[in-house]
Parts: sequence; C-alpha cells; structure tokens
Amino acid sequence: MGDSARRAAPGGTRDVDGTVRRNAVEALGELGAPDSIEALTGLLDDPSAEVRAAALEALGELGAQASVGPIAARLRDGDATVRAAAADALGELESSAARQPLIAALEDSDWRVRTACLEALDEVGAEGAESAIGARLGDEHWKVRRAAVELLGELSSGASVAPLVGALDDGSWEVRLAAAEALGEIEDARAREPLRRALRDDSWEVRAAAAEALGELQNAADADELARALSDPHWRVREAVAEALGELGASGAVEALGRALADEHWRVREAAAEALGELEDPRGAKALGKALGDAHWSVRESAAESLGELEDPSALGPLAGALDDPSWEVRRAAAESLGELEQPGALEPLTAALADAHPEVREAALEALSDLEDPRALAAVRKLLRDPDTDVRATAAEVIAQLSETD
Repeated sequence: MGDSARRAAPGGTRDVDGTVRRNAVEALGELGAPDSIEALTGLLDDPSAEVRAAALEALGELGAQASVGPIAARLRDGDATVRAAAADALGELESSAARQPLIAALEDSDWRVRTACLEALDEVGAEGAESAIGARLGDEHWKVRRAAVELLGELSSGASVAPLVGALDDGSWEVRLAAAEALGEIEDARAREPLRRALRDDSWEVRAAAAEALGELQNAADADELARALSDPHWRVREAVAEALGELGASGAVEALGRALADEHWRVREAAAEALGELEDPRGAKALGKALGDAHWSVRESAAESLGELEDPSALGPLAGALDDPSWEVRRAAAESLGELEQPGALEPLTAALADAHPEVREAALEALSDLEDPRALAAVRKLLRDPDTDVRATAAEVIAQLSETD
C-alpha cells in the first residue's frame, strides 16, 4: 500500500459513499496496523451491510482476538451475508470463546449462516457440541447436513457413529458420501454393516466411499462382501474395492483380485496388482506374472513391484523377462524386485541390466546387485564408475564398497 493510500484509509471510513467506506475497510485490513483493528471494530456498526461484512473479513484475517465479542454480536445482524461473514471470521480467530455463540447461531434462519457456523466450529473446536451438530442432520438444506456430517467426522467421537450411520440414508447423495467418508475416518466397528449396505447405494460415489471406508476399518470378515462388489458397473467403485481388499489383508481375496487383473479398466487392474502385493500371499504370483504382459505400462509396473513384495522364487523368470519391457518404469520395478528376491539366478539378468538405456534402471540394477551380495558382479559394476549419470556413478561406488567386503 502506498503512503497516500495509508493516509486516505482512515478518512475513507467516514465517507458518505458506502463503496468508498468498503474500499477503506479493505485498505485497513491490508495495512494491518494495531489501530486498524480498533477502527475496523467500530465499523461493525456501519449502516452498510457490505461495509460490515468487509470489516468482519478483515478482522478475521488480522487475527483480532480482542474483537471476538463484537464479531460474535454480528451473528445476530439483520443481514444474512453479515452473519455468515461473522461466522467465517470467528472460525479464522479459532477462539474457544466463540464456541457457544456459534452453536446458538446453528438455529439461524438462513442456510448459508448455519453452514458457515458449522465450518467455523470445525476451526474453533466443537467438543461437547455433538447434540447440537447432530440436530443439523435433519436440516432442510443438504449443504447444512453435509457440513454437519463432515464436522461429526472430524470430531472422531464414538457418539458420532449413530447419527452418521443414519446419514447414510439421507436423500442427498452428497450427504451420504460425506457420511461414508466420515465413518471411515472414525474407524468404529459399528459402522461395518451400514457401510456394507452402502456398497449397493444408487450413487457410485457413495459406493466407492463405502468401499474405501471398509478398507480403513480393516476387518477381514468384510472381504467376501467387498469381493462381490468387484463386479460393480462403475470402474471407480471396482478400483476402490480392490484397494480396500489389499488393506484388509484377507488372503481369501487372492482369487477375486486375480480375476480383477482382467478388468476392462486399467486403473482397476493396477489397483488389483498393488493389492495382491499387499496381501503377500504367494498364490498371487502366477496372476501377477501374467499381468507383466498387460497392455498398460502402469499395470505392468505395479505387477513387477508386487512380485517383489511376495518374495516368491517363482517370480524370477517373469521379472527377468520384464527387464526387456519397453517402459523404463517397468524395467526399474523389475530390477528392484529381483533384488528383493535375493536369488542367485538374478545375477545374470541384473548384470545385463547395467547396460540399460535409462539411468534409473541402471541404478536400480546396481542396488539389486548389492542385495544379492555376490562379488561376481564386481567387474560389471566397476564399468559404471564411468557412467554419464552422476547418481549412477555414486551408486556404483557404494555397491563396489559393499561387494568388496564379501569378496
């Protein structure tokens, strides 16, 4: 702000034109001087609603803790825009003194104000206000109900579970979505059965959120229900289901995830490949080996990574073959996984991979050879001390030191 603007701001707040006063309020907010807060607080009684709202916004941004009382009083302003601005400002101040005024304002006649109060309570702290917040789940406006659901989820209280379960039957899919997400965050076993029912919701967004929430609950008993949802008509739901099955760690899901590797959408196949790695069940190795031939490079990369997590010796051949994949990301993942297998048979393909065209593949092959601890690789590794890539040369030096100790 220039000097002329600094001088003009205080005087502008007394101008007869409301637009000028509002501009002066914004200038005072930018100025941020201690006396600005006093001037802005005084403007909360301005006859223009626009000026009062602008003053509230500026006070919130300035962190005017001393003005909590006057700001809270504006929750009873005659203009709904001002009342909503007051709630926003109290949220920014994060003062516990604002809690009760905000709770009282949840009964405001304007849905925008009620929503702003719920959002502000999230910042101020809504502990002990579960009953008042829960009452908003019956609000006439879906945005208020959604805000109440989100706040109950943030509280992560056992007392929030029952009302959130009820919100899974809300008439708005956006509210049901928020409820499913909130129940996943709380991770209470009482939500399992309602979330299982939500896997059949009319909205794919809700079904996907329910699958994700069940994954977060991590109860292996939900694996069969989730596996059935792998036939959902929407790929995003099937992807969420595959991810959830991986989080559950249920070995019974291996067969279902293996089938999902043939899904029509590559994102589902990728999620299934990753989930099979998380399960760490060697029965998934055959399906993952086949997935190394997938049409999408990201699926092949995930399959290669997961085969390393399984640490199954049978993966040696498929991974060695993946070192010739056209995608360098897949070749890198294959090299890394061959190192995790720690099989002597990986020495030859990894040594050959030191000549790969991509530096990240060469570096991954070096690190994998270090895991094998076979000094026969020393001669090939020494050649990379002259590699054009700095990181590769540095890794080669480290690997030579490690392998020399085993020679």
